[in-house]
Amino acid sequence: MLLATAPARCVTARAVSEVIASRLPWSLLLLLGTALVVATAVGMVGGVRSGWRRGRRADRRLLTFFLAIDNLPVFFLASIAA
Repeated sequence: MLLATAPARCVTARAVSEVIASRLPWSLLLLLGTALVVATAVGMVGGVRSGWRRGRRADRRLLTFFLAIDNLPVFFLASIAA
């Protein structure tokens, strides 16, 4: 049995492409800007810590962790992050 639903209502009189185009710059800024800031901060902290304690256990662990993360497929990382 199919469920009958009410027809969709139009919230605005604008075309879908106009709505998407008006909101896309902010979405990209939030997505790319946040990712860049987080990646830079994690990389800087990890790099400084590895350089400060060169050759020690923390250095080897961070190197192993970052190499493992770098070599994981993007779709796998996305499924973990979601």
